Amino acid sequence: MENNYDALIIGSGIAGLTTAINLKKKSKSVAIYTKAKIDDCATSLAQGGIVAVLGNIDSYKAHIDDTLSAGKFINDKKAVSTLSHESKKAIDFLENSGVVFDKDAHNNIITSLEAAHSAKRIVHSSDFTGQNIEKALINTAKKIGIDFYSEVFVTKLLVKNGICFGVTYINLKDKSRKIEIQSTNSKSIVLATGGLGQLYKYTTNPSVSTGDGIVLANSAGAKISNMEFIQFHPTALKGDISPLFLLSESLRGEGGYLVDKTRRRIFINKLSRAELSPRDELAQAIYQMEITGKEIFLLFNHLNCERLKKRFPNIYRELKIRELDLCRSLIPVVPAAHYLCGGVNTDLNGQTNVKNLYAVGEVANTGVHGANRLASNSLLEGVVFGTRVAQNILNKMSTTKHSINKDHFLPIPLSDGRLKVVNVKKVIFTKNDLQKAVKIRRRLQDIMWQNVGIIRHQNLLKTTLYEVDKMITLFKKKKHGYLLDKEVLPSDLIYFMETLNMLQVAKLITQSAISRKKSLGCHYIL
Repeated sequence: MENNYDALIIGSGIAGLTTAINLKKKSKSVAIYTKAKIDDCATSLAQGGIVAVLGNIDSYKAHIDDTLSAGKFINDKKAVSTLSHESKKAIDFLENSGVVFDKDAHNNIITSLEAAHSAKRIVHSSDFTGQNIEKALINTAKKIGIDFYSEVFVTKLLVKNGICFGVTYINLKDKSRKIEIQSTNSKSIVLATGGLGQLYKYTTNPSVSTGDGIVLANSAGAKISNMEFIQFHPTALKGDISPLFLLSESLRGEGGYLVDKTRRRIFINKLSRAELSPRDELAQAIYQMEITGKEIFLLFNHLNCERLKKRFPNIYRELKIRELDLCRSLIPVVPAAHYLCGGVNTDLNGQTNVKNLYAVGEVANTGVHGANRLASNSLLEGVVFGTRVAQNILNKMSTTKHSINKDHFLPIPLSDGRLKVVNVKKVIFTKNDLQKAVKIRRRLQDIMWQNVGIIRHQNLLKTTLYEVDKMITLFKKKKHGYLLDKEVLPSDLIYFMETLNMLQVAKLITQSAISRKKSLGCHYIL
């Protein structure tokens, strides 16, 4: 692995890939680090689509108004305006990168409706939108020579005098029993690490969504806010094991009903837009019914079956595997942790308060989402602000002489720039350590779901903060080493480190929730 880049992107979803591609097109040395496989990210799971303001049936003002309304008007208006006005350019970028969107007989992009939108403005690629975007961007990135390093777990951002200049990491592909901490220097570091849904017992997020980027940024001195605004998607397929299968917002946009076991519509006269109400309102309403023992279902038997199967082939197939029929069955749904609306504070160009450190995508708090995200704005945010991050980095490179100070390296560099941890040689990471992490993670997921989830109580928030602090103390007392026992793998050590990250993020969320005394958007407190 190289140990010096113009730009290092941590994360390989839509935001990270967009940033990297736009940088590499200007012949800069760019690398992407990701802790799992390249396509193992939330982008790959996105079904519904991406917002685009196109044609005469919509307007920037309407999209901006919808976004502000969903976010309870605490959004950053400049960020929302930027998102909307640059949406067409974002779609052009994706099409030029090989994404094929659904089009009509006249080659016009087809748009659909989703919850809390006042117009049809969701662009899609069947119901594989995220997966198709991810594949196309990865292919483009590889073609233009971006360096990809999968199974690389970043442990720390290197910062000196308020300047971020590199990272330390563990290479999981190194199968030796003695783990080495290595380093890479870079003129610009971009956090594109995604979300934190794995903190909750029920989530739509992949296993990699453990909030690592929030911890990295917080430890480096970056400002973080709005952590209390965790969005819960209203309609995940009911199940016992996360991630739960997401039942896209577009299903309700096409006319799907939310019903009880007698097939009676539940929210027709109870919520502002019935099935198409904002996610926070709908998730809270469904959860309140669920905790009283009532079951909620999606129903589509009033819609054209062939059209449904053509529009949602992936969902149709996945339901069939579970012995459910999209066209006829009562499909049981529950809310699940889905998206972080806050995060690492950035300006409109992704710059944090730490020099040369950027954040983009779900890990970032651009101000776009406010207290609740509007459906399908997330993929758009990744492209719009990923493009802006890249342009900002390029502008700075062209106007600033930027060299890396050799004094920035940590002690004991090896000849190739790697850094070996020598003070923990005799501390062995064992199977017992792993089992403790598994137990603590499960407990954390339970209490976050129960106490810091869809509906919150001030006294339970304080109880949770106390318990999380206790778990953090227990973790930090354990001097886990980088010498592995024969029964554990490097990935087991990462699981342990992820769990500590999750505890620290849980503390930030809970503290933010305690600080906001009144309900707003995703933060519903009694």
